[in-house]
Amino acid sequence: METVLSLTDDHGVDHVLELVGGTHLSTAVQVVAVGARIHQIGGLEGYEVAAPSSPLMLKSLTIPWHWRRPSPGAGGSGCGG
Repeated sequence: METVLSLTDDHGVDHVLELVGGTHLSTAVQVVAVGARIHQIGGLEGYEVAAPSSPLMLKSLTIPWHWRRPSPGAGGSGCGG
């Protein structure tokens, strides 16, 4: 987290691709800039998420959840971007 903020002069990043989910969303929220987007495209640790509410509100974030159902006859879990 410190490395990201250092590289961006404490501005934060504009986009995060979040693959793990769970408590990792909290870290993503802390390293993004105001008005950033966190693209939740996976849930390796599950889909129950935890994040501090203050940065979520103050940073005016967008968190789209990318979910794709498998095509008929296709294998797989249905997760994907």
